[in-house]
Amino acid sequence: MINRRDFIRLGAAGGVGLLIGIPLPGRATPSSISLHPLVLISTNGHVALYAQNPEMGQGVKTSLPMIIAEELDVDWKAVEIRQADWDARLENQFSGGSLSIRLNYDAMRKAGATARPMLTMAAAKRLGCDATLLTTGQGYVIDSESGARLAYGELALEAAALPV
Repeated sequence: MINRRDFIRLGAAGGVGLLIGIPLPGRATPSSISLHPLVLISTNGHVALYAQNPEMGQGVKTSLPMIIAEELDVDWKAVEIRQADWDARLENQFSGGSLSIRLNYDAMRKAGATARPMLTMAAAKRLGCDATLLTTGQGYVIDSESGARLAYGELALEAAALPV
């Protein structure tokens, strides 16, 4: 039998855990890993890229993620495009004046250029080689010397643990 005070403590602790997302012990690792607020890579290799600006007929829901995909070096056919919710870490989340691409081009390139080296460094750590010897292509980190190809999904969890 649990007393009233213990019940309140457990209820409060559980509520706080749900609010801030504390994982419970023994739970499976997350299947989707965010390497950037606009880049989500699943352990199964699925890549979701977010369009930070609202789509109002100007094509930003395609063009902005396409810039990320090019810099990330991922196959466009393997990408799912999602609309980003408002996020304080992102700038220029508005639509108007046909400015979305002009204002966000560099930020989109940086999103992909942040995630790709993190994946490459995770692969280098796993393969025990220098990251400068590795290349990327179509969602894989490739070691041309050994022929090893590691999918981004295989590396996402390790890459997320690296400093940005």
